[in-house]
Order: sequence, then structure tokens, then C-alpha cells
Amino acid sequence: MHSGSPRPKPSNRPPLTLFYDGECSLCRASIRFVARHVPEGEVRPVPIGSDEAARLTAGIPVPTPWPDSIAVLDQGAIHFFTSALLRVVRRMRFPWRLLSLLAPVPATLRDAAYRWVARHRRCVITSRRDPRDAASLRT
Repeated sequence: MHSGSPRPKPSNRPPLTLFYDGECSLCRASIRFVARHVPEGEVRPVPIGSDEAARLTAGIPVPTPWPDSIAVLDQGAIHFFTSALLRVVRRMRFPWRLLSLLAPVPATLRDAAYRWVARHRRCVITSRRDPRDAASLRT
């Protein structure tokens, strides 16, 4: 017998590709959180700057330099900031999916909050389990 939440039905939607900063501990923790709360196969995380990210975004207009943001590749279009975040949230299980109710909030307000967190993300969370996180604290 399966314990925990029931296994969701497979989706017919193509998976979202979630690009993230692989050097950021908050970003990696967020990817682990998403993996726990999104049905398998719905979101595929890819570190920004990886060969795979370059291959997947070839031919898609991406700002240079890459914005200080996660990005989501969804059906050939790339989305940044809270637009990307809302696309992921809509794929999450209940109750996290309810965060999509923030969509009517103007993007300028949502993105201002997102940018504040992005600017301070290296101070927000560190992991003692990952030596890359500890290295950023050394002087």
C-alpha cells in the first residue's frame, strides 16, 4: 500500500523546464521543494549556464545577461520572475497550487517582491549539507 498522498494521474501536458541558479542555496532548496510537491514528470529542473540550458534555449530569445531570476520554458516561450513562478505553482499539488490565486496581483508588485528576495537570496538560506553553501560563508 502506498503511504502519503495518492499518486496523481499522468498529465498530458509537456513538462515545464525550470532553469535555476545552481550556485544558489535558496534556489537549490526551492528545486527540492518543487520536486516534493509537483507530480513526477511535470517539471524538469535545469541549472542556468549548463550545456543543457544552452541547448534547450537555442533559438529562443533570452536576455543577456540572464536576469537574476528563475526561468520557465513552457511550450517554446521563456518566462521570468513571478510569471515563471506562477507556471510552476499551477503544476503543484494542493494546497500549494492555491498560490496561483496571486496571479491577479499586478506583475510589477509581484516582481518587486521577487527581485528583493533575489537580491538577498545568498543571505536568506544556507545549507550545512552542501559544501558549496558553506564556501560562500568563508572569507
